[in-house]
Formats: sequence, structure tokens, C-alpha cells
Amino acid sequence: MPNKKGRLSEIPNVETQKKNPTPRRCVDERKLASTFFFDAEASCEFGFQTCLRAMLKQAGLGGFFEKSAPTYASWTNSFLCSLDDSVEKRRIGFTLGGRNYTVTYDELDTIFGITAQPTSTDWLRIKEPLVFLSSTTGGVQFKPGVSLYNRIWSHPCLRLAHKVIRQAFYGQIDMNKVTKDSLGFLWAMTSASDGIPDWKDIFLQTCHKYRTVLSKQKITVGGMITLIGLFKGAKVPKEDPVDEVFTYTVKKMVTGDMWKTYMESFRTEKFHYYVYDDGRPRYIKFPLVDPAILPYPDSYEGWVLKEHARSRTGFEKSCFSSTHESDVEERSEPLEATTRAIQKGSPAGAGSLARVCAQLDRIEEQLAQDRKVWIQRFADLERRIEELQPTAPPLLPHHE
Repeated sequence: MPNKKGRLSEIPNVETQKKNPTPRRCVDERKLASTFFFDAEASCEFGFQTCLRAMLKQAGLGGFFEKSAPTYASWTNSFLCSLDDSVEKRRIGFTLGGRNYTVTYDELDTIFGITAQPTSTDWLRIKEPLVFLSSTTGGVQFKPGVSLYNRIWSHPCLRLAHKVIRQAFYGQIDMNKVTKDSLGFLWAMTSASDGIPDWKDIFLQTCHKYRTVLSKQKITVGGMITLIGLFKGAKVPKEDPVDEVFTYTVKKMVTGDMWKTYMESFRTEKFHYYVYDDGRPRYIKFPLVDPAILPYPDSYEGWVLKEHARSRTGFEKSCFSSTHESDVEERSEPLEATTRAIQKGSPAGAGSLARVCAQLDRIEEQLAQDRKVWIQRFADLERRIEELQPTAPPLLPHHE
């Protein structure tokens, strides 16, 4: 119906709204997920901290390992809806809690722990990340349309760094999926790389995507936004964070498909192991014993960890491989199956007798080592009790 000026009433153009949605609508369409950062305590417990720090420093994120912050819904929505990125002036403007703030690009370096400036590397064209993938996974090739996940790597630091960076900078809720982008930044963390990603630009491009693209994909950079707000001294909102725990603790590693757990039948400790992506479990025991700290590899072969040989009493072999080997490592046979083969008089049974004897020898050796450990523990406990006895308070007389 024409209005007073003779024009048709301005009816919102649905097609135009889809093509040019407002930042508010784009942000409101998405749900929110916490940003998960590195956990210093868990990384130290498993001996990952040295390698992770070196990886991040190599890629220009030398100060990022210590960074962590909770995700607040109000801050995340306000920041994304109001973000103004002025590339010419090398600064960003935004609103938090009703107040306007400005942060320079140099300040973003400090906030995110960026310690090196980006190089002019064409990350999507260089071949080195593909060589890195093949060399550290036993020949796996990157093929468009074929899904790869970070379980293809045996090294825990590659998996963990992949998860954290995918969420914090690239805004990907599917933090296990391997893309060409993630191959680039993982290669940048190796000693073979001479390239530094533009971490500020990656983060700001992610924010721009949240503001301009209608999607149901969750927002995962809220913790990074909180780091910015805390740096500027903004008043923390009076609301519960999306998650109370926002680092990769041991529990989060298990629930986040980083680990599988296995309980030794005759022990009380719980050890943590990997499950590879090839359909069957392979076991690597953590924390390591020798060495207790994972070193930063100086070659692609160093990123490949061998499986521990598993028997009924534990894991014997080292997880370090000096050369890249395919997984044809001899696995311990179950004693019951071998015994049945021997009883039937099969050739396989006769050939397995020597392996059974060798396995029994290893079991006996392992039990002897365990016995020494427990004897020492009991001795330490007795000594501790003796030390505490003189300081024990006298017993009070008993009154009827």
C-alpha cells in the first residue's frame, strides 16, 4: 500500500539481509564456546612444557604458553559487534561494558605473547608443510575433501598445540581437524621452518568472519577477547564464565580426545596412552621415565614416537625412534593363545615357544623391579614414621 509520499512502504528485503547481515545478527546467530589454553601444571606433569615453549617460540609466540583467561558471553558479544579494525593506524577499537577502548597492534603483540614479526611466506603455496605431514605420519598425504585429524601424529605436543591454536586464533570449534592452514602453523613450529605466521591478522580475520558471515559455527575466541579486556583494565562482568576450567588439564585431555586411559591390573596408578587413527589402539605410556621431559626435536624423525611394547605387566620399550619406522613392531602375544597353539601341536605354536619364554623372562624381570620399588617405598615410609614419632602429642588420660 502506498504511503503518504506516494511510495510503497519500506518492506525489509530478506535477500539483502542474507547478503549483508549486520554484525549483531551474525554474532547472535552463533553459540559460544570457551577458549581452551595450555595448562602449565598438566604440561609439567607429563614433561611437555620444554617442547611446547620451544615450538611456540619458533613460530613467534614465545609468550603465549602462559596466557589463559575465561570466556565471558557479554564481553565476547560486545567486542565482536563493535570491533573497528584500522589497518592504516595499526590499532583496533571496541566496546566492553559500555566503555570504548583502543588497542594498538604493538599492544596486541604483548597481550597475545607474540615475540616475532610475521614473514612474507605464502602459506597456502609452499610445499614444506606437506613434506612435514608425510615425514611425521608415515607417509600420510593431504588430499582436498579427505578428512584428517590430529590423531595421525604420535607426538603429544603436536596434538595439543594444534588444538589450542585452532581455537584461539583460527576460531575453529573442530579443533582436531587438520587443514592446510593448520599444517602451515604446525610446520612453523618445527626447527625446519623459517616462517612466522601473522598471528594478529589471523585473529582479526577470524573476528571479521564472525561479524560478517551467518553461520551456526560456535565462537571460540572469547578467552582471547578477555585477555584484551584485562590488559585494558576493563571491569570484569558480573556473570559466570562459560566454563570454570579453561585450560587443557589432564581431565580435559582425556575428555577432549587427546588421551585414552588404561589401568594396570596389579597397580593403583593410572597411566595415560594414545589411540592412533588407524583403527586399532597403540600404547605410549606417559609420564615418561627416561627422559622425563620431552625434548624439542631437531628433525622430522624426532616427532615420531614409537609404541611401547605391551605385556601383562606393563610397557617395556622406549617411545623414541631415531629413524622413521612403519608400525610393524612385534607385539607381545597373549599367553593363552600361544599356549593353545602349543597344545594343538601347530607349527605356529612351536615357533612361539621361544617368544613365550622370552616374555616370561621379561615378566619376571619386571616383577623384580617392582619389588625393589615397593621395598624402597616401605623403607621410606618407616623412616618417615620414625621421624614423626617424637613430635607426636602425648595421649590424654581416659576418664570414665
